[in-house]
Amino acid sequence: MTIVKRSSLFHRRRYTLTIDGQPRRIRASEVLISNTTLLEKATFLYGPPETLYDGQLEVYLATAHTLGDYVRLVWDLFRGPGQPGAKLYHWESQHNIRIDADQTPQLVQADGEVIGHTPIEIQLVPKAIHVIMPKPAEV
Repeated sequence: MTIVKRSSLFHRRRYTLTIDGQPRRIRASEVLISNTTLLEKATFLYGPPETLYDGQLEVYLATAHTLGDYVRLVWDLFRGPGQPGAKLYHWESQHNIRIDADQTPQLVQADGEVIGHTPIEIQLVPKAIHVIMPKPAEV
């Protein structure tokens, strides 16, 4: 249990999160930016395919800080896709997002690879990439 308690996953940190010019002070264990919705509909694990080119970014904020919080968060997400989960918040951005860590710079990852430290600014560039996907299977 000691290794679980010492894990950085359970530490909430203070950030200033600026979405489309609107700053908000937050405490979070994780901040996730995605081009598609996560767990919005049960039939598509990462949301409906049309969200890949809807012209916005999704901002997810996890405030869980105990093992029980994370278990509840995962349970809520799988129990009710598209419904708000405990300790999970969601906003949308049409232009840009900036993440500033209030004290120590934090590692930033993209697709599982470390790409630097906070502060980081993410700019939405509409129609910058074309995504080719198969048509959804008919139910």
